[in-house]
Amino acid sequence: MKATQKNTSSFDFKRTILKPVIPVLFIILLLLTLMTDFLHDNLQNGWENLTDCVSVEIRHKNYGTSDFYDTNCFPVVSRDDLIIIHVELPEDRMVENAMLGFNIPHVAGYACYGDEVLWSYGEDLYNAGKYVGNLFFRVPLRDEMWGGCVNLVLHVTENQAFSSIINVQAMPASSSIRYFFSQFQMDMFLFLGFFIMFSIAFVVFLFYWTKSDLRLEGLFLSAFCALMGAWFLAGHGFFYAFTDYVPICAHLEYITFFLMPIPFCLFMCVQVKYDKPARIFMESACTVFIILFLTVTILNYTTAEYHYSSFLLPLQALMLIGVIGSVVLLVRHQYLENLSSKVIRYGVAISMLLLMLEVGRYNIGKFLFVDSGLNDLSFASTGMLVFSGALTVGYISRLTDAMGEQSDRALLQRLAYVDVLTGISNRTYCNQKIQELEQSGEKHFALMFFDLNGLKWANDNFGHDMGDRFLQTVANTLQKIYGQQCFCGRWGGDEFIACLTGTNTRYADAMLRDFDREIKALNDSKRFPFRISVAYGMVRSTEQNELSIGEAIKEADRRMYTTKIRMHSEQDASINSRT
Repeated sequence: MKATQKNTSSFDFKRTILKPVIPVLFIILLLLTLMTDFLHDNLQNGWENLTDCVSVEIRHKNYGTSDFYDTNCFPVVSRDDLIIIHVELPEDRMVENAMLGFNIPHVAGYACYGDEVLWSYGEDLYNAGKYVGNLFFRVPLRDEMWGGCVNLVLHVTENQAFSSIINVQAMPASSSIRYFFSQFQMDMFLFLGFFIMFSIAFVVFLFYWTKSDLRLEGLFLSAFCALMGAWFLAGHGFFYAFTDYVPICAHLEYITFFLMPIPFCLFMCVQVKYDKPARIFMESACTVFIILFLTVTILNYTTAEYHYSSFLLPLQALMLIGVIGSVVLLVRHQYLENLSSKVIRYGVAISMLLLMLEVGRYNIGKFLFVDSGLNDLSFASTGMLVFSGALTVGYISRLTDAMGEQSDRALLQRLAYVDVLTGISNRTYCNQKIQELEQSGEKHFALMFFDLNGLKWANDNFGHDMGDRFLQTVANTLQKIYGQQCFCGRWGGDEFIACLTGTNTRYADAMLRDFDREIKALNDSKRFPFRISVAYGMVRSTEQNELSIGEAIKEADRRMYTTKIRMHSEQDASINSRT
């Protein structure tokens, strides 16, 4: 019986959220597929994909040898290799007022047409021994160049850098921003959605800051997912669509990758705050990642021999240890119940499998010469989406459970402190406020008691529904006059109470006059088949006439009854005079 009551009163996460999840996800995936096709079909109108016109010459400085490949794929290149990329420009595929656009990571050099340099970046960095991150080449093409060849002379700045040149597009120079959107696959749309959605969520959680654990979890989870989205997008050169400032765009992939573990560790710290060994493990991991990020950033920008990529291997090792430890903690802890536990366990298991496949794919593509499209596959993006999605669904499950419990508590509090008939505070709440007033030692207050004249007569002659309307109307009037300045409530039966404190006591007389005007307006509107009449008594406590709260209640009650008797006498005299 108890469980049934809980299910009917609290928020049903499974029924409200999860039931429509599958059809909603199906619709989203369908829309993303259609959007991908739309972008490919429409954004690339008038473009030419010249990837098939690429040939590559690699000169190995360390070995004094060179190799030539009549294709865009080749064995993985290493630091100090010189790559000469020849891009033929067939005259029958000319794009007017065009530019050549494509991404290449970890290179510095220039593009030329004959002896004319068309574009260059990073040679000074390479000569100084610095690394260069992900570059987007914008090589201008004049119409007379078609039928010739553009050469890119590039120095590799990192070991095991890359093994293919893809998506070499000739496009109108005015529409270069469309290059990034035209390359969008479904995973890029998902990561872009993650980046936008969780960036907004992070700002919201930051703006509505509270110290509750769920708010902290939401803040750190939003930061983690937003950084994950930014990392993926930066790795695909997406931010070049908005700025040409290469130092930021080239390094953003590394910066976000090194920052990602920090909010995740903070998220886990909140999860395991009551388990001291687990909390120490996650706090230590967070400290290590913070120190690593600061150290690597300083070395990257102050030394020639170190770059973010130099520390990827230790970072990946630390992340693997952290993820395994987090998985153990997530699975072991009993606070993850039912749905939340299952989602996280299965989600983490699937993401771990995908990440292991990615490690194998990465190393095969990095160290072996593969010309079978394997380099274009990526299990990492899917694994990251599944992992963050599992954490997000688990968090939403706990959040909605907490919201349901909070709603139940609010309902119980309302039932405990609110009069059911009139909707204003009941005697329990009024007694609590009176006790707080007494404990505060406040000397200045004005206490008012109100009593409805003729409530029993109204019930006897017009029915209890009319009597209830009488009570509700007076209660609404009191709430309108006193609700913003003080507390007021139903004391019991046909009696109400209001109390002004501090400087608000100077408005006591004016507020009683407002109350009288409201009652007169109700009588003039003839909403009731009888005249509304309310007796009241007011007493003040001042420094010259200091009263205890008990004395004030007795005196206000006495004055109210004195007024009530006088009003009855005046009413009887009025009736006698008319007869």
